Amino acid sequence: MTGFILTVIGTGIALYATALLYNGISFGPDVKPLSILIVAAIFGVANTVIKPALKILSLPLTLLTFGMFGLLVNGVLLLALAFVSDKLGLDFTVGGFPPKFGLDAIIAAVVGGIVLSLVSTAIGFLPFVKTSR
Repeated sequence: MTGFILTVIGTGIALYATALLYNGISFGPDVKPLSILIVAAIFGVANTVIKPALKILSLPLTLLTFGMFGLLVNGVLLLALAFVSDKLGLDFTVGGFPPKFGLDAIIAAVVGGIVLSLVSTAIGFLPFVKTSR
């Protein structure tokens, strides 16, 4: 249980740092720590349950694109996180999605996924913090 809590806190820190570094990801004008932790918990569950299945299904395209399709998988997960967060009344958006879905949201999701991966990796080097990548 302690490992899960540390992972949620580390993922929350990574998501918030990503929102600070990249304006395509936002927790809204009034950031609440509880919202960040709930979004981080949802993201952790998505990374644990959905991401492995997506990676297996997209393996041929990932091999064909020398791993670049994996960036799109990360973007899809961020868009799904924004959708679920909106349904739960949390103020988390990716490139204006929700409510607007378009090329801006897709680009923001892919770039946000890259930034989030880099931030998570940097935070993961801290001995007391775990993140879900």
